Amino acid sequence: ARRAAEFVLGRMRGERGLLRTHRGGQSRLNAYLDDYAFLIAGLLELYEATFEPRWVREAARLAEEMRDRYLDPGDGAFFFTSSDHEALIVRRKAGQDNAIPSGNSMAALGLLRLAKLTGEARWASLGEGVLRAFGEYLGRAPAAFHMMLVALDFFLDTPVEIAVAGNPSAEDTRAALRAVDAEFVPNKVLAFRPEGGGAAEEAAVPLLRGKRALGGAAAVYLCENFTCKEPLTDPAAVRRALRPAARQG
Repeated sequence: ARRAAEFVLGRMRGERGLLRTHRGGQSRLNAYLDDYAFLIAGLLELYEATFEPRWVREAARLAEEMRDRYLDPGDGAFFFTSSDHEALIVRRKAGQDNAIPSGNSMAALGLLRLAKLTGEARWASLGEGVLRAFGEYLGRAPAAFHMMLVALDFFLDTPVEIAVAGNPSAEDTRAALRAVDAEFVPNKVLAFRPEGGGAAEEAAVPLLRGKRALGGAAAVYLCENFTCKEPLTDPAAVRRALRPAARQG
């Protein structure tokens, strides 16, 4: 996944943004909305798999390009083609999800998740704008917008912001991360701050600011809207706190 991301970001870019195809050592053709939206989502997943802050930074950079080149400020949805694409009879905006989710659905979810990691309300506002643009259609034919409903659920819920701090190579840190993964929490973001470092992590992911291990033990911070409960060091306590009944209580 790292190699794939590095290839796309390093080899499939032009002067104005992402490119669509690569063959024979050459990349060409403007990207579409889907390329941006899916790559942003993939980079956020890659961050949660590796905890390398560069992937959040790259996702934010792509989100800015996507906003500048694809957004229709009139209704808040994104066009399928960029503003500098070749002239078309109709510049359409697709929201319906088929076998592959639409670019607008993936953009909405990616932007909402990016907002939770970075604390930047502008990304949440853009994600909300997409949902509002397609709100009437969601009400009429929800089955045709399954991924956008996932984004809507994330928006209407209070997602759990989970920050883990500890020594990456220590068993207690691995146990803490296993406890987080053991419970199904559909609406969440996960960040990690390594002990002994963290400046780069905190700059890219402000959710990590002030998060530290406790007495040398890995600590798990469960937060909502950047307000955190007392940190937990017991993996069993983490699992209990993440269960739906406990979170609703």
